[in-house]
Amino acid sequence: MRVLILGSTGLLGPSLVRAALIRGMVPVGAARSGADIAVDVTDLAGLEAALVRVDPAAVVNAAAMVDVGRCEAEPGAAWNVNARPATVLADWSIRTGRPVLQVSTDHFFLDTGPHDEAATVTLVNEYARTKRAAESFALQAPRGLVLRTNIVGARGGFGAWAIRSVVQGAPMIGFADHITSPLHPDAFADAALDLLGKGATGVLNVGARDACSKFEFIARLADALDQGVRLAAGSVGQQSPRRARDCALDSTAAEAILGRPLPLVEDTLIAIVEEHRALAVQPERRIA
Repeated sequence: MRVLILGSTGLLGPSLVRAALIRGMVPVGAARSGADIAVDVTDLAGLEAALVRVDPAAVVNAAAMVDVGRCEAEPGAAWNVNARPATVLADWSIRTGRPVLQVSTDHFFLDTGPHDEAATVTLVNEYARTKRAAESFALQAPRGLVLRTNIVGARGGFGAWAIRSVVQGAPMIGFADHITSPLHPDAFADAALDLLGKGATGVLNVGARDACSKFEFIARLADALDQGVRLAAGSVGQQSPRRARDCALDSTAAEAILGRPLPLVEDTLIAIVEEHRALAVQPERRIA
């Protein structure tokens, strides 16, 4: 089973490649550079050509612009990366009858969670708007699968920043009112490909079984690293552009399909620390 993985060099992509190999699939990584094939997802004709050339049994779209501030400052670029490629993937899925998995986000909620798949979505910034549009496009395909999640790993993004700041003893502000259900990329990739293999469709949440604030996550991460931390509590309400608040996910629907529970936040913390220590031995594998 050949699987095309878009965004294969990002935070999540390597975990998807690993999970595919473990399952006996043939992953074909695609990114602008450094992957099996060069694909710029903003070039829709080039993306269509790659689909024809690879002829995959399934596509996983993990390519995204995730910087909320940049999405707000460059809405056209955010739309071109986060939303428009899903139109091509949905058309391909409809034509071929093959599944497409769109990796989405949890940045949709202001009210108190945890939120199931039917919870009211509130679009508070351009990042959320473009990711929600991608969901809508992907779901036009009968075999479209959208997974909402919060990915935290040691190789980039919030996880890498938190580890670096803790280790260096830098002063940090953790949002006490921003709640998430973070999963390590490996845990998400395992669940995503298993759901794909089971023929799941529609929208599913794939997050940790519990939730915590960003403030609590950093404090617990420092404990796991056996480090002191210079951490002050802040509010996501002070941020511009506006952010979602309580993004805790109820993933019981995905767990029922998988036939197993998803990890806890504590499991995510353990995995991040293990990954950090492995990267310290092989720093050349770190993703900027």
